[in-house]
Amino acid sequence: MNIGDIPRGKLPEGEVVSSEEIENLKSQMKDMQLEIDILKETLTALKKTPASTRQYSKNMKRQ
Repeated sequence: MNIGDIPRGKLPEGEVVSSEEIENLKSQMKDMQLEIDILKETLTALKKTPASTRQYSKNMKRQ
């Protein structure tokens, strides 16, 4: 499907948003990006963990 083939309609009128709401949304975005970055680094660290350590952790959970 070629996007260029889709006719474009008019954009609907948007709502007026206060600068306070925009700042609140920006703050939420920063918090969420920080959380994403932390989770990515955690995954990277877990991938680097030696297999023997992961196996030890699995065995400890079974007991």
